[in-house]
Amino acid sequence: MLIKEVILENFIRHELEAMKGKRFREIVVEIGWDKFHEIMYYLYSCLGMGTVTIGKLIGKSDVTIGDWLRRLGIQVKPHKYKVYASLGEKQGWKVEVKNKKQVKTHVIVPDENLVRLIFFSIGDGMIQDYMVHIYQTEKRMFPILRDRMGHYGTVFVDYYDFYGRKVDTLEEAYKYRLALNYAELARLIADVEGLRLDTVQFCLKDRKLATYAIASLWDADGSLPKDKTKLLGFRAEITQSYIPEAGKDAIKFLTQIGEALKDHWEINSRLRFLEVALKTSIHKGIIKVRHPRYILHISQKDLPRFANEIGLYCEHPDKKERSLKIIETAKKLGLLNKLPLERNANNHKRGT
Repeated sequence: MLIKEVILENFIRHELEAMKGKRFREIVVEIGWDKFHEIMYYLYSCLGMGTVTIGKLIGKSDVTIGDWLRRLGIQVKPHKYKVYASLGEKQGWKVEVKNKKQVKTHVIVPDENLVRLIFFSIGDGMIQDYMVHIYQTEKRMFPILRDRMGHYGTVFVDYYDFYGRKVDTLEEAYKYRLALNYAELARLIADVEGLRLDTVQFCLKDRKLATYAIASLWDADGSLPKDKTKLLGFRAEITQSYIPEAGKDAIKFLTQIGEALKDHWEINSRLRFLEVALKTSIHKGIIKVRHPRYILHISQKDLPRFANEIGLYCEHPDKKERSLKIIETAKKLGLLNKLPLERNANNHKRGT
């Protein structure tokens, strides 16, 4: 291994450093197809490095490395097992049989950071086999999301104006996209069969993890809209019209969220189905909604409890602020007698 490190230092380490943070298409334009082929062939065929090792050097997933090796015409050695990922209570690897084939599964113990990223991606993301994309318009969420994704690899950022045209900076942007090459995370969220409901269920069975999960889902796709017809002046709901790679699972997903709210905090909710219909945009143009929508409404009676138990853990500034207003109004109306909201709110401020 020492010999390989010396060779890399003397010949191409600076080339690899220059590749980090760039898409391979950009690299090909900069250094040329032949030079790129030479580098990848040297690493994979001459030094015998695997796709995982090369990926760590460049900041890409092993799947991306394998895909580009094939594009370059470099023969890729087949893996003995197809690699899967799942959540569990003990970190490690296990070999199991799925669909009559042996597969190797990486068992990952989730923490707050991973759970938040999974559920935010479900709400406002798009999942490919090895790639996680997050789309967002709230600029104050940008550093939070970028830093969180950065724990797992290189994050690529694109900025778009209102009409979907690329711009150069966050300040100019109406919407931004964060992209992460991280196959294990992508496969934890969705696979060829749709949304990974087993991943969702594992995160929701623990009360603390469920708090982070539902709060991050609310950050991404939930709302606390003002409503003068309601006693507290607000309502809480989450709408799912299309979950990454798994729109058909929206109703199952929201049902699990509703059950977790009930089991952990005695918060009641109601799931409503909204038919597909034509909508008029703010520019008076007719847009067609392609997917039915499912809406999970939080009971108005339990809204103060929801704001305290979930809303205070939201990272979206507006949603956290509205949760505080709901709690304040509930106090004035004497609706908090049975809830230790003040103690919980103070604990949250201290980060406990």
